Amino acid sequence: ASLENLAYGKPTQMSSIFDGQMPYRYYAGRAVDGEKHRGGFITLASERDPWWEIDLGKTFPIGELVIYAARAGSRNLPIEIWAKNNDSDFHLIQKIESVSNPYPWKIFLKGDRARFIRIVGLFSGPMSFEEVEIYSAK
Repeated sequence: ASLENLAYGKPTQMSSIFDGQMPYRYYAGRAVDGEKHRGGFITLASERDPWWEIDLGKTFPIGELVIYAARAGSRNLPIEIWAKNNDSDFHLIQKIESVSNPYPWKIFLKGDRARFIRIVGLFSGPMSFEEVEIYSAK
């Protein structure tokens, strides 16, 4: 049995949007619409330390993030993965400097319980992912 993608269709937000005139092309929710190859969110080109965040609705033990980052690829590195529960502050759970598997990136986490996941880019410039999938720890 395949695990359910906890991120699909959940509420998202991000630090900025690449083009406010055409938000439907670049908004945060494009990363959880199930379309892995039709473009995703893009933050402002001039931004420093851009971020994208999702609310899973309730707390889950987080086992894996799968990030589709084809076009922008390694320009989206390094990143940090932050997690938060209802009653806690965000805390860093992993920093990713490079990826061995180019597409999609599979980031294995230790089962930390989280409701909110935030991906922070440690760079200046646009952050763009086509799709972000989140799976609970088995």
